[in-house]
Amino acid sequence: MQEAFIKFEQGRKTVMQYEAEFTALARYASHLISTAEEKCCRFLQGLNRELRHPLVPL
Repeated sequence: MQEAFIKFEQGRKTVMQYEAEFTALARYASHLISTAEEKCCRFLQGLNRELRHPLVPL
């Protein structure tokens, strides 16, 4: 599951579908995203490019 999380991208999923699956997979890779900032950055990296660029992590 950790490898699935590392390779996980939005692809053809809606943002809501992507977020739900991201959250489920994140449980198996908590050591890779130990802070909220790391989790946010990883989430943004997996989004489709056209959605990713207008967004910035807080």
